[in-house]
Amino acid sequence: MISTTYFLDKLNARYNQPMLDRVEIITPNFVVVQKTMSVSESGYRIAHNGEWYLSEALLLAAISQGVGLLVDQHPIRVEQDFHLNQIKHCEFLSPVIPGDTIRFELTAESVDDSGPMTIEALVLVEGRRVCETTLIYTFTHTPSRPQIHPTASVHPTAVLGENVKIGAYSNVGEHVVIGDGTILEANVMIEKWTEIGSNCHIYSGAVIGSQAQDMKYKGERSLVKIGDRNTIREYVTINRATGPDCETVIGNDNLIFTSVHIGHNCTIGDHVILTNMATLGGHVVIENRVVVGGCVGIHQFTRIGTGAMIGGYSKVHSDVPPFLLCDGNPAEIRTLNVVGLRRIGVKSPELTELKYVFKAFFKNQLNTQQALDLLAKDTIQGANSQRLIQFMSEASKRGVLKKTSGPAK
Repeated sequence: MISTTYFLDKLNARYNQPMLDRVEIITPNFVVVQKTMSVSESGYRIAHNGEWYLSEALLLAAISQGVGLLVDQHPIRVEQDFHLNQIKHCEFLSPVIPGDTIRFELTAESVDDSGPMTIEALVLVEGRRVCETTLIYTFTHTPSRPQIHPTASVHPTAVLGENVKIGAYSNVGEHVVIGDGTILEANVMIEKWTEIGSNCHIYSGAVIGSQAQDMKYKGERSLVKIGDRNTIREYVTINRATGPDCETVIGNDNLIFTSVHIGHNCTIGDHVILTNMATLGGHVVIENRVVVGGCVGIHQFTRIGTGAMIGGYSKVHSDVPPFLLCDGNPAEIRTLNVVGLRRIGVKSPELTELKYVFKAFFKNQLNTQQALDLLAKDTIQGANSQRLIQFMSEASKRGVLKKTSGPAK
């Protein structure tokens, strides 16, 4: 017989009145448990002949406790509540009386992690069949309550998802929405009208949703919307937008380093890295998979194209086209971000085409329209090359960085 202390502790934690004494066998789809009945046990009835016998309902309850041990062998099932949904077949063959040792043999016929679980139960006393039954159990997900530190403040109108954790002295303002699994460390400030997605991690001292640093802002309702799986490190500040119902938007899977500032009405895409102390003015647009170096300043209304990289300490006053690398104070276009392109799976033929498009705009002494006219005569097939051409043809409030230093690459 195996040691059963661990399993009996589980029963004691789950049930007010555990009904099993011993565990003989336990596997993911089979369990054998025992119970010795004494005269003091509750749940006996008196038969017409004056003898005591255990009620059928308590036999089924004991079977369900054994099923609980089977459920514990399935990690996904452990997080769910299970209920007896159907007694498909049940036959009581002989009574159980005080002093009997009951043996429950329970086999799970359906043990996957979705749908109901079918249990074949055989109940024996000294080899004598007491009960044979087929039971069907269904599972329901039990939402986990948010974990809120006693010193944290959460406004009554805030909506918190499952498994949200709010650290010490953090403050969650009115009409804030926080998705499942998001963690706020200590001393985080989430101000009103902020929406944060699931599985984000926000570190100490971050302030999200604070009032726009804009003379035009007059207190109107505006928002910050943050997607899923973002990491926002210490002392990051993200301002809400200027303008009624306007938004500052952060996408998914971004890494925002310590002390980054994101101004009002900015739009950040997915898989973006903003390194320490980068500062974004209002209305900046950063597309997907951009890397911004430390201490970079980006002028308001500037656009940063997909896959671009900005070197540390750069002063960016105009748009940075997709897939390019810029650096300097003031920033200048240097070359294609070849390393970044290879990391996202761009192969040599498309790299060659991208280099041709890049040289048309930045190496041939042509203005933008002349370069567009030249490229229009060619057959440009690559999606990334077409995106670069499209970006260069779009209207821009700040213009596009043009100058490049160093030899053509």
